[in-house]
Amino acid sequence: MVTKDASALKEERFDHNDVLGLIELSSSVGWDYDEGEINTILLSGNIYGHKNPKGKIVSSAAIIPYDTNLASIGMVIVHPNIEV
Repeated sequence: MVTKDASALKEERFDHNDVLGLIELSSSVGWDYDEGEINTILLSGNIYGHKNPKGKIVSSAAIIPYDTNLASIGMVIVHPNIEV
């Protein structure tokens, strides 16, 4: 189910306090990111995404820079039911 009001979603840059929420998001689509993997991503780059009005993470995308002219995009996930 997709929310009709995208303004209800809060865009954020996630940090180590969000690891458990990112693991839950990963599980919602059948992926198996664990705490160590997410912490490695956070040490290497940034993870952005959205939280719903209840504070639950419903989307993510990681940007990991390599040198000054190259970056990788990963961990692109959207919860199948963003109103959870």
